[in-house]
Amino acid sequence: PDTRTAARSASGRRPVAVIVPIYADFESVRLCLQSLLAALPGPGEARVIIVNDASPEASITEYLNIIAQQSAVSLLINTRNLGFVGSVNRALKETKDEDIILLNSDTVVPKDFIGRLAQCAASAPDIGTVTPLSNNGEETSFPIPNRRNPLGSRNKVMAIDATAAAVNAGRVIDIVNGTGFCLYIKRQCLDAAGSLSEDYYRGYLEDVDFCLRAKRLGFRNVCAPSVY
Repeated sequence: PDTRTAARSASGRRPVAVIVPIYADFESVRLCLQSLLAALPGPGEARVIIVNDASPEASITEYLNIIAQQSAVSLLINTRNLGFVGSVNRALKETKDEDIILLNSDTVVPKDFIGRLAQCAASAPDIGTVTPLSNNGEETSFPIPNRRNPLGSRNKVMAIDATAAAVNAGRVIDIVNGTGFCLYIKRQCLDAAGSLSEDYYRGYLEDVDFCLRAKRLGFRNVCAPSVY
């Protein structure tokens, strides 16, 4: 069990560190960070750790240097490409007593997604990870699971999220494992299960591996269908 006393934010929840490894695709990165920074709660509630994974795109490096000037953002720069897993594990070493969100750099996140995922995670002591709905989130894909559904405009994304928030408020669905496109990990679970396995190096399956290890330790992996 985690016996440390967690620092609490003004909301009473444990602060959250959002980790975003970045390599390429400037436009997706811009849209992701734009939505993420707009969705951040108040001071002390959450911070962002961006990892520039030796991006070959000068536009990305320049953009990240500008973004990193914001007080809620920290920028780590890899001198060589480490891949998703290596970048996440490097960022995890920079976290303290925070819950974690692993976020892909091609995601678009809705308002208050951090608070709603945190609320779901806090709804039971044995919940270890939380995954929202997505157009392309394996088991949590919507409307058709395990399929890459078309991604609409930003306005459509926000409209689907608003509907999900209203219709599925308070619902928690147990799943075998979460998916790393947007994976909320409670600090107690991370401390027990450890960092991501680097056996997978570039990514894919490391999220499954982590969640299965967490499950063996008694933690539940759940979907928050109220977040898209």
